[in-house]
Amino acid sequence: MSISMQEMIERSSGIGGDGHPPLSEYIPFEGEAVAPHAELPPIVDAAEWLAQPLDLPAELVYGLLHRGSKLVLGGGSKTFKTLSAAAPMGDKLGV
Repeated sequence: MSISMQEMIERSSGIGGDGHPPLSEYIPFEGEAVAPHAELPPIVDAAEWLAQPLDLPAELVYGLLHRGSKLVLGGGSKTFKTLSAAAPMGDKLGV
């Protein structure tokens, strides 16, 4: 189904502050894919959400590295970066 430019202007003029028709009146162009309307999740009160306890993953290095996290060590050449990373995790890595 195609509509003329004049018909599109007539439909959209005077509707809404931005001049666009509301989404419920939107007519897609021929061949245009339109996603079905989806329900949004319910609004959650921020205070209630923040009061819920967090399930933290296991720590590999106390206060620094959790299981599933990524760690980047930077430093110059020959500054024991590998040893610094492997020493605290030796029991976790089987070293």
